[in-house]
Amino acid sequence: MKLVPKESINSRNSLISEALLLKSLQHPAIPHVYDIEEDTNYYYLIEEYVYGESVEAFLSHQSHISLDCFFDFCLQLCDVFAYLHNLTPDPVLYLDLKPEHIIVCGRQLKIVDFNVATFLSNSGNILNLFGNQEYSAPELFYGALPSPTCDIYSIGKIMKYLSQYLDVPIPPKLHQIIHKAAQNKPDCRFETVDSLISALKKQKLLLQQSHLVKKITIYG
Repeated sequence: MKLVPKESINSRNSLISEALLLKSLQHPAIPHVYDIEEDTNYYYLIEEYVYGESVEAFLSHQSHISLDCFFDFCLQLCDVFAYLHNLTPDPVLYLDLKPEHIIVCGRQLKIVDFNVATFLSNSGNILNLFGNQEYSAPELFYGALPSPTCDIYSIGKIMKYLSQYLDVPIPPKLHQIIHKAAQNKPDCRFETVDSLISALKKQKLLLQQSHLVKKITIYG
């Protein structure tokens, strides 16, 4: 339950916008909004309770993660953004991805806090500050209009963050994928989340095949 004081008009508008947006979304990684209530002093956003811990908290008590876990998390993350970016008639931009907003529920990831999220068609009217300097696309802090590549940058930064905990040296091709996603220049990133997913799946398959080498000895 999210509480917003009634005297805060901007917060009220933000709360209603978030609620209406979430009500229109249907994805297992996005918490469901049930209702908006109010009393004399507060507005209440009532949404699905997400049981788990943030990626940041999860990694704080892990000595390392496997490549399988890395790919699992990254592909789940990409899947929800592919859903948001491919919505019709109006794609959704999240614009505030960071470890605190990714909740680990077993091996299922959920994305919380859609306070800054917006429909792509409304991106020119946004006056909010986006995320933080570490995970948000740099062009957002210089007045550029938000676009899907802004979310791709944030995904790349999260992948880089996760890769620090790998139990093996990061494979060169995987490093290239992460580096491309998190490029400072939007034109140098993956154009779509779908193309990032394809690159990750191809790399995952190649790495799996490299472990299937068999040695055959012939006696004659």
